[in-house]
Amino acid sequence: MMTALENPPDQPPDAEDQKVDTGSALINQKFAEVDTRFDRVDARFNEVDARLDRVDKDIGELKSDMRTGFQELRAEMNTRFIALEAAIGSFQRTMIAVIVVALIMNKIL
Repeated sequence: MMTALENPPDQPPDAEDQKVDTGSALINQKFAEVDTRFDRVDARFNEVDARLDRVDKDIGELKSDMRTGFQELRAEMNTRFIALEAAIGSFQRTMIAVIVVALIMNKIL
């Protein structure tokens, strides 16, 4: 039994069938264009991801360099403070000696 939508096999497609075929071809073309656009978007996202990976790597290297720099600076500052403390201690001993000598020379001690 044939439905109302089917053409008998011996009849050529009518105008409505042609419109459907044309519409289907147009839809297929649009889907192909959309696929192409999505491929370009995916490529851009991949490029952005690669750039972000490089930025993350650069930030990691920068953090490491900063830590190393701060550790070196801290070590240098500690060395200088130790030298300064030694110089201040030596200066204090010298000043005490000068005061004691001045007091002895003035016969206060």
